[in-house]
Amino acid sequence: MTEQRDARVNADDVLEVLGLAAYTDLGAFSLVASQAAGAPGLAVRQRVAGLAAGVIVRQTAALALAARHGADAQAAMGPFDGLLDDFDARTVPMNWWEAVVKAYVGHAVAGDLCRTAAHGLPPEARDEVLAVLDGAELDAGLADLLADAVSGDSVLAARLALWGRRVVGEALGVAQRLLATRPQLTALVGAARTQLTAVPDAGAVASARVLASGAGGSGDGQAPEGVTAQAGGRPTSGGDAQAWMFSRLTAEHTRRMDRLGMAA
Repeated sequence: MTEQRDARVNADDVLEVLGLAAYTDLGAFSLVASQAAGAPGLAVRQRVAGLAAGVIVRQTAALALAARHGADAQAAMGPFDGLLDDFDARTVPMNWWEAVVKAYVGHAVAGDLCRTAAHGLPPEARDEVLAVLDGAELDAGLADLLADAVSGDSVLAARLALWGRRVVGEALGVAQRLLATRPQLTALVGAARTQLTAVPDAGAVASARVLASGAGGSGDGQAPEGVTAQAGGRPTSGGDAQAWMFSRLTAEHTRRMDRLGMAA
């Protein structure tokens, strides 16, 4: 019975990551595909159409893996339906290049979050999930378009950098709300923090000591208030995990924009 329950919990963890990745890929596809017709020139139109097709290939792979873990597309993505509605309403692009920046920044932040959370999975599950979460093709393709556009146009670079700051602010807000409302995702991020930094989480260590001594708890093995059980059974501070993830997402975005010559 215990083995069956543990297997189910692991499947739920996998589906948390795959469902989020598949849903955000669907949003990225919709945005990128809608911009293909208005691309500046036939060659760029073809490139953008190819990038949109690549997103659906990745999403299909994520949903196929979700199906192997017991969830169809509706079940996997359903918990995240509507997640991007407010983000889209608050980041309406005024022109084609702003739409490209929105797709680039939004997809990259979502990808960073999903891949980081995947590192909180047990090794076997982690490897198979990461194998389908490679978003390099879309991100690199959009980055190339932007780099070509701003390389000789400092005015456009400055304008798009300003727009990028607005978009990333809204994207980080979505990530923050996700981590505040989905304890399972926060637990995976907490586990990933330990995995990726190889430094014990101070909050997790303190919480483990509290649980071991029975202080601050109910004596029934439940975590004290403010402490979330990590994937794999290790406790972590939800606030610590959220702060670490927010910092990581911000740093990755800054590096991407710096490489484009669009300081974030």
